[in-house]
Amino acid sequence: MIMHSLKRHTAREGNKILCRHGDFWVHESYDHYIRDYDDFERVVSYILSNPVHAGLVKEWNNWKWTYVRNDILQ
Repeated sequence: MIMHSLKRHTAREGNKILCRHGDFWVHESYDHYIRDYDDFERVVSYILSNPVHAGLVKEWNNWKWTYVRNDILQ
């Protein structure tokens, strides 16, 4: 329910910014529970590298919407 509300809100706001309407998110039904610290580090690393893989920045910490405490990935 939380993800549904979050996606509904972000889709509405994203469509406003882009001056468009209609579907915003691709349908997906994948959930993943973090099982241990190694899994946590893997998932955080994956998320942080998304803007880099998309060619939006050269380094993950250059993405202006990234926030990670310095001690998270040690």
